[in-house]
Amino acid sequence: MAITQLMEILEQLIERHERLLALSEVKRDVVIHDRVDDLMKITAEENALVKEITRLEILMRQSVVQAAAAFGVELGESHTISDLMQVMPDRHEAERNRIAKERQKLVETISRLRENNELNRQLIQQSLDYISFQIDILTDAPEQDMMYQKPTDEQQVKKRTGLFDRKA
Repeated sequence: MAITQLMEILEQLIERHERLLALSEVKRDVVIHDRVDDLMKITAEENALVKEITRLEILMRQSVVQAAAAFGVELGESHTISDLMQVMPDRHEAERNRIAKERQKLVETISRLRENNELNRQLIQQSLDYISFQIDILTDAPEQDMMYQKPTDEQQVKKRTGLFDRKA
């Protein structure tokens, strides 16, 4: 039956999102400890999971359409689980509750994943800002010296050079 298939797909989606959530927590530690090689491995794993989730979402939408058709309803352009739950007959209350429970579990997992991803994004941005700052210190000359100098009629262009010439 289409509902059974839908439940299996939902469970697989939850499992994949939970794996992404676990990876996001590992990623946080990797970013904090500046382990770039591990970060690249995690990113590759995440990409594979996202592809799998995309495939499962397509199957889920097809399953929703099939389940709605089994109830004699055509959903049209909408293929969401919420829409299916609204058109399910009352005699399928137990199945509707199971679907609602799994859907809620998926929504909560995705919410936690978004929070972790935002934190990781901020950590990565801080790392990039710090790296940029270090590069600027090593290569750029300040626009003005920080010490007071007596103004003169002739402007003397005196630049302090960084440790490295970035044009080289």
